[in-house]
Amino acid sequence: MIEIEHITKRYGDIAVVDDVSFVVEPHTVTVIVGTSGSGKTTLLRMINRLVEPTSGTIRLDGEDNRSVPGHELRRRIGYAIQGHGLFPHRTVAQNIATVPVLLGWDEARIDARVDELLTLYQLDPAQFGPRYPHELSGGQQQRVGVARALAAEPNVLLMDEPFGALDPVIRAKAQEDLLAIQKRFGTTIILVTHDMEEAIHLGDRIAVMDEGKLIQYAAPAEILAKPATGFVETLIGTGDRPFRLLSLETVEDAIEPGKATGNAIPATATQRDALAELLWSGRRALPVAAGDGAILGRVTIDALVKRAARPAA
Repeated sequence: MIEIEHITKRYGDIAVVDDVSFVVEPHTVTVIVGTSGSGKTTLLRMINRLVEPTSGTIRLDGEDNRSVPGHELRRRIGYAIQGHGLFPHRTVAQNIATVPVLLGWDEARIDARVDELLTLYQLDPAQFGPRYPHELSGGQQQRVGVARALAAEPNVLLMDEPFGALDPVIRAKAQEDLLAIQKRFGTTIILVTHDMEEAIHLGDRIAVMDEGKLIQYAAPAEILAKPATGFVETLIGTGDRPFRLLSLETVEDAIEPGKATGNAIPATATQRDALAELLWSGRRALPVAAGDGAILGRVTIDALVKRAARPAA
């Protein structure tokens, strides 16, 4: 758990982070979102003390982060940034092994961890371990950057605009990879972005910042349904807000009795996917299938439209 209490950072008379407080629950993804200059990156960097706060306290599992020397703290917290920050003169394997080497892990343990992470990211260790960063694609560099941040098995991973330099297709894959890995390791992740769509997709909770202040801290569904201020409403947009809400819920939650023809949609698909399929195919209803193929019922266009209308109700 990460407890941020009344954190302020001033540069002269300007408070770039102004009395911010919130709690990050263990094993969750929290996304800090805001426009340029809102203080989100400064706040992130105060967690691993790359920036020292002017006032306030940050605790990790009850321990004040100032009670640990900065270099030791940063070895315990994973950190991934836009552009990946890979060392160009080191191989992929050496990049990933950076922190374990500093921590004094034995060679066999380091090699096993490097192989595990490369395999997890679908990069063959024998093929990619000896390569240098310039021999990788942008998406591959991003994966190696996150693998390096996870190498020492940190409980906390901080990410600053990690997908900002990727094209949309690779970015979407990188986001899915991150969610899968977070689920596997149970890592507590705090991620900074200026992209509300990314925040809604990745976050268990979203912290919205503006001019150094925390404007709203809530689950994505709550922010979509009840934006706290006009600024938050502008960030999420009004036109497609209902469809973003559908993307947070699965078809399983919208199943109703009855039959429908045609190919079934998985119960694990999002309601947004189901609505898109209904609209494109011109059907009024779709059969819904369990993982074993058994038909559970149907989902209808009328029911999904009603669900999409809830934020405006």
